[in-house]
Formats: sequence, structure tokens, C-alpha cells
Amino acid sequence: EFRRVLFRSHMYKHIPAGAGLGGGSSDAACMIKLLNDKFSLGLSTERMEEYAVKLGADCSFFIRNKPVFATGIGNLFEPVELSLKD
Repeated sequence: EFRRVLFRSHMYKHIPAGAGLGGGSSDAACMIKLLNDKFSLGLSTERMEEYAVKLGADCSFFIRNKPVFATGIGNLFEPVELSLKD
């Protein structure tokens, strides 16, 4: 069954140009994940990453929220294992 839902959202964040903090990108990725969960869209991680990269080059990085080695425009990922051992 298909149902149409109207959803409006507005996010405003002021980060100085060149700050490079990823704050807006992580917010955009979080919104995609929230919509997927809230409306039970059933989007795969890969599909959410496809949507995210359309919003910004590094937005898809924040969908998985794991350490990765990113290439391309920040949308191609290879897993990275990190150790806390000295």
C-alpha cells in the first residue's frame, strides 16, 4: 500500500566558511536516517548514501558512522580497522 505523506523540515546552522567541521553534512545524513526510520521506508545503507551524496560530497560519510577510508568525492568507502592499543 502506498501512502503519501507531506513532511517539511528546515535546518539552519551557521558555520563559518572553511571551518570544515562536517556539522551540516552530519545533520543532513542524520535527517535521512531519521526519515527512513520514522516512515519505515526500508532504505538500505547504500541507497541512503546515494541520497546523501546528492546533498553534499561528504554527507554519505555520516550514514554508516564508522571509520572508513574514503575516496572519490568522499562517497566510496573501504572499511578500516582501528585499534586502541599502544
